Amino acid sequence: MQKILSLLMMICFGTVAAVAQQSAAPKQPACSDAKVHGKLVSIDKEWESKQYKLVYFSSENVPSKAMVPFKFEVKQGETYQINYVVGAHASKYQVTVVDEQIKEVVKEKGKTTGNDQMTVVSKQFTAHSNGVYMLVFSQQTKSGNCVGISLLKK
Repeated sequence: MQKILSLLMMICFGTVAAVAQQSAAPKQPACSDAKVHGKLVSIDKEWESKQYKLVYFSSENVPSKAMVPFKFEVKQGETYQINYVVGAHASKYQVTVVDEQIKEVVKEKGKTTGNDQMTVVSKQFTAHSNGVYMLVFSQQTKSGNCVGISLLKK
């Protein structure tokens, strides 16, 4: 129970922090890093050739430590593929998927590869029930950094 409450609080505080950062600062421009965008597009094309269909795609500048959530519907038994491309300026990243009972379905966090290289994170899961899941991603960076994330299903 404590784990659920802490995860909910983390999502709430992260969302509030992201909104506060966005309202205090000018609107972040769309990601202009062609390498991040291009890498995500090429990864998605590989998955589409395996009969996966794109559900969500975003390429944007995300403030450091801001948690960006989005909800998506799932069907029991369908397989979902998450592709997350972290730009070269980030030092850490995190991707979490939770189900309707706030149970972690996917949790991946780590340090980036460094050396001014992009980091690519690919995770897959199969939905254990019908419903709405939430994907939350974030990064830690000292300067502006573009990220790309996509969700595909089969």
